[in-house]
Amino acid sequence: LATAAPVLAVEAVVSKDRCLEGDEIEVEIQLRSDRRVDEVEIGVVVPSGFRIARGAKRTITSLPAGALRTMRVRLRAVRWGSYRLGNVAVRVGGPGRFVLFEELFDRAVPIKVFPAFEQVSRGVLPPVTQLFAGDHVARAAGEGIEFADVRPFAPGDRVRRINWKVSSRRGALSVNLHHPERNADVVLLLDTFADVGPPGCSSLDLAVRGAAVLARHYLGRKDRVGLVSFGGLLHWLSASHARTQIYRIVDYLLEVDVQLSYAWKDIQVLPRGTLPPLALVIAFSPLEDERALNALVDLRSRGFPVIVVDTVAEELMAPMPGGPGAVAHHAWRLAREGVHFRFATLGIPVVGWSGRESLQAALAAVPMLGRRERAGR
Repeated sequence: LATAAPVLAVEAVVSKDRCLEGDEIEVEIQLRSDRRVDEVEIGVVVPSGFRIARGAKRTITSLPAGALRTMRVRLRAVRWGSYRLGNVAVRVGGPGRFVLFEELFDRAVPIKVFPAFEQVSRGVLPPVTQLFAGDHVARAAGEGIEFADVRPFAPGDRVRRINWKVSSRRGALSVNLHHPERNADVVLLLDTFADVGPPGCSSLDLAVRGAAVLARHYLGRKDRVGLVSFGGLLHWLSASHARTQIYRIVDYLLEVDVQLSYAWKDIQVLPRGTLPPLALVIAFSPLEDERALNALVDLRSRGFPVIVVDTVAEELMAPMPGGPGAVAHHAWRLAREGVHFRFATLGIPVVGWSGRESLQAALAAVPMLGRRERAGR
């Protein structure tokens, strides 16, 4: 009986079930025993996306019979994703520690860590607007606020649109024309063929954070936003401007990962409506896989305005030691410059984003896409 394992009651209480990157979550472990235990070791299983902010991962204490022992530890979320938090490992030493009893208690609850949101006041202006009301000034004249031009009065024009100053100078009634405010279609494309870079600031990390930021920005401007994950497997969310779209996009982004598959499908297999006509395509890509590069070129040849955010931080990619490592690193950078040049000749702007600066600052380097499109027509 002295060497029998005690009956333990273990409970885990997690302070919240969702948070942003950088937030802290408190885990409280409650432990009881049916008899006195002189030495018990309690450990909290910490998922890979968390770090200990306060407290210890393990603690050793004693347990009087029926008494409650509480252990608290605060964890900081360091990477987006879906996790299970609250598993507890307990080790009880028998008399003289000749016998050890170990048990893992599954008390975990699902935790969602959302990517940190960056405030973007101005993104890339879509070159083509749609028919619904939004915040983008359309090129055509119609009902709106932004002044466009003045034309002679015609039967049926409203009196409030008469420009009296111009009418007095011309000696004839003239009315104001305005640009209507319309929405636009934006598709965020994530290249998940490869993940390049150190954990925490890899190309996939930057792609997820950037897509979440831009989805929130464009949905706030009443645009329709869709999402396409293009890698070993092809996934998508159809474009929508519903209030719940931001939650659908963020929940989907938490499950994005690099998936290797030989059953590769081309971008053309997307169902109708996933890529609305003339939608602005903003792609987050490390520009490493030829299949992803060909898909972007194909989208541009089909008339879609495409912008690529290069998510490889070259300054963090140090060459391997030795002469061959330096040569290979130089050849890799030359190949990347060739991809940038190829895209520039095809009218696909490429901007670099390492995550150290804001995404808005990186997108500010994109040329005036709308002006270039109009000049080419």
